[in-house]
Amino acid sequence: MSGAAPDVVVIGGGIVGTSAALFLAEAGASVVLLESQVVAAAASGRNAGSIQHPLDRVRAPLYEESLSIHQRFGILGDRPAGLLAVGAEASGPVAAIEAAAPFRDLHTQLVDGAALRELEPELAEGLTGCLISGTGFPAHPAAATRRFAEAAREAGARIEEGVGAEPEVVGGNCVGARGDDGALWPAGAVLVAAGPWSSALLDPSGAWQPVSALWGVTVQIALPVGHAVRHRIEEWDDAGTDGELAAGVQFEATPLDDVTVLGATRAATAPDEPRVAEAVRARAAQFLPIVASASVAAVRACARPVAADGWPLLGPVPGIEGLHVVAGHGPYGISLGPASGRIAADAILGRAAVPAAFRADRAAVRPPQA
Repeated sequence: MSGAAPDVVVIGGGIVGTSAALFLAEAGASVVLLESQVVAAAASGRNAGSIQHPLDRVRAPLYEESLSIHQRFGILGDRPAGLLAVGAEASGPVAAIEAAAPFRDLHTQLVDGAALRELEPELAEGLTGCLISGTGFPAHPAAATRRFAEAAREAGARIEEGVGAEPEVVGGNCVGARGDDGALWPAGAVLVAAGPWSSALLDPSGAWQPVSALWGVTVQIALPVGHAVRHRIEEWDDAGTDGELAAGVQFEATPLDDVTVLGATRAATAPDEPRVAEAVRARAAQFLPIVASASVAAVRACARPVAADGWPLLGPVPGIEGLHVVAGHGPYGISLGPASGRIAADAILGRAAVPAAFRADRAAVRPPQA
């Protein structure tokens, strides 16, 4: 690298990394973001594209702040599509009502029969649903991440694509990031925002793995003319969706302009995309029969970064001075990432402490060794 050393190096060009770079730069810090591929190459550019309430008290403030940030940068409008939780048994939608009850801005309505078909004419017969108004904002994830990257550049951040890097730790202090080419990017602090690959960067020995990968496949379909999905739709059972941790294939549908995104799968290993895509379509067709005659526009796979308790890890990494992390959002990266980036930036700048529920040291089996 050339020029003066930055105050902060951010590793990872997803939505949380670009958001953190933006807030650091807006605060006057000198920032370099290093991305091994291109901005939004991984889950931030490949997820289903719904900015959605996590229905969890702990993460709700991250969602609410992230919504305002998205709106500030023109990423989504004021009106959500709404979340429609559906199931073959009424117990699933009832569980959705109970999950949404603590949040005053979310309004619920149990619907079935003709009322449900009026909301979503393409749904199969015999389902019961819960309409949760006030959430489920369709948004192209890659576009959102690229907008934050653009804003970060406008604020003075430098973004280098095609540059892989890892933290450089000397004597218990992080002194910068070492690029794949061997060059050192010295910095006062390094923020790891590398999604499911964050654990390997934080502790190469593998002894500390606070974030793991949960692979998913989504299928983009083009519905026949005259047919459309109107809401973000999810399959629910008595236990809810357990989206961060549950394995297998679960029906989801998200309307995005001229395509509908179907999902999703959850597996610990990289999938056989064509085979899994067929399983996604087959599951979706049980709820939306029109899927069987729809053409496939794209199949996408990505690894979601999941923390064991489902809550993101933010702030200083235990045992290493100057090393920070922002990762572990599961399927809610686009929904919670901008606020998480702001919190991580504030922690680096010494403006505010990370809320206890999200502190990185809560997930430490033992402090990583320098």
